[in-house]
Amino acid sequence: MKDTLLAALRSELSTLNLKWNDAFIYGTSQKTQWLPITVLFGERIALGVSTNAFWMRSTATGILELDDGDSCVFFLPVLEASFEQFQLRVLEGLRGHGMSDDFFKAFPCERLVVAGLKSESEYWVNMAMKWIECIPSSYVLKEELIRLSESGVTQRIRHDSKKLARRM
Repeated sequence: MKDTLLAALRSELSTLNLKWNDAFIYGTSQKTQWLPITVLFGERIALGVSTNAFWMRSTATGILELDDGDSCVFFLPVLEASFEQFQLRVLEGLRGHGMSDDFFKAFPCERLVVAGLKSESEYWVNMAMKWIECIPSSYVLKEELIRLSESGVTQRIRHDSKKLARRM
């Protein structure tokens, strides 16, 4: 499914007349092209897509591409937005470029939430838990919640993760 969706998104990108921006890849002197889709929290978090149809985040020192093998750590601040706000902003941005909502489906929400749950930071765990009921449940999410219910940083996290795991 992922490969099929990614191929469809790449095909869609090739048919649209989009104005790509040049940016340096974070930590290198290499340039890449990306299309900004939305900005969250003023100018703090800019999200967009690459010419390969992967999601990207702009930082003060470069652009980060989130492909299948990458860690979501640099994307954790996205969790500070409510899922509904995030979804609305991204869909508005996509539609503003004439792009399909399928690009939103390609955003790795589950991977982002799991990264938050695994972060061992009370703050990111709590942010991730707010998104859990807004995204499709999965075995991976349930297993991470069970792990947190046994070894979460605080008693509240252990109790909340146990409740969420039971609902899945």
